[in-house]
Amino acid sequence: MAAKYRPGQLASALFGASGNIENESDSSSEDETKETPALGKMVITHTKAEEQRKEKKHQERKEQKEKMQKKIDAAQQKEMECPRTLYIGNAPLNTTRNRIRNMFAHYGKVESVRIRNIIPENEKMSKSAAAKTGKFSEVQKNLTFYVKYEKEESVAAAVAAGKHEIDDQQLIVTSAADLKYDPKCSVFVGNLHLKITENDLIKHFSPIAEVNAVRVVRDRNSHEGIGIAFVRFSDPTLLKKALTLNGSELLGRQIRVTKIAKKNNRPSKGNYNKKSNNRNNKKDYKNNKGNGILPRSKNINKKFNNKRTKKEEKKTIMS
Repeated sequence: MAAKYRPGQLASALFGASGNIENESDSSSEDETKETPALGKMVITHTKAEEQRKEKKHQERKEQKEKMQKKIDAAQQKEMECPRTLYIGNAPLNTTRNRIRNMFAHYGKVESVRIRNIIPENEKMSKSAAAKTGKFSEVQKNLTFYVKYEKEESVAAAVAAGKHEIDDQQLIVTSAADLKYDPKCSVFVGNLHLKITENDLIKHFSPIAEVNAVRVVRDRNSHEGIGIAFVRFSDPTLLKKALTLNGSELLGRQIRVTKIAKKNNRPSKGNYNKKSNNRNNKKDYKNNKGNGILPRSKNINKKFNNKRTKKEEKKTIMS
């Protein structure tokens, strides 16, 4: 019987190759089988890293959504509680929450009393510790409280009761939902002393008009005044009387008392002349003084016309 043909016999007969081709092929296949598990491991580790990265991103997005939802819930809760909350400002530094609670409890059931706008004695001290110990910064001259009632009617009753005083110091009592300064019943006060307080302004305006609210604009870092304030009165008819104090002297300065300008007419911080010029330019173009074309459009048209003339010149030269 003829021997069976084995792979590599013909090649060895023709080219003199050794009979170990089969062994070489076997060894190469063994090497391939050895290498493939390593490649498989690399693929597995890569997919695991990819999954971990995706999981981390998913977790970060989830945390961001939770934070945003907490902020939204807090804002909604604050909006719901605002009509039931009474704002009390210009309270003396020795005023406690219990004293405020007892003073305003007969207008309705009080749910909570919070103290705000605290400036501690030093940076290491927390605001809660400063409120408990009464150790405030030298810059702080008064305290602010928020009284939350069970019903909205209690806030209206407390505001309608008129003046409230502690240690001969008039309090600013108004609804927390009504802290805006309406131009119809408020004035802007400028050129104030940097050490001015709300109590100083109340004493200055009270002989002429009943003060409803006062806001001294302060620097965020130093907590000192920047020389301006807003004063609101209980009745819009008192605005004319308040304007008569324009040019009066307060703490050695001749103050400026004017009506509150509308937002469109207020000067913006820095580059006001530049902005006003831009506004005037736009008005001119609207009135067809600039042929209805803005400066930027004019520049684009110039570039386009220059390119077109260059192309026409090239065509004439080629012809």
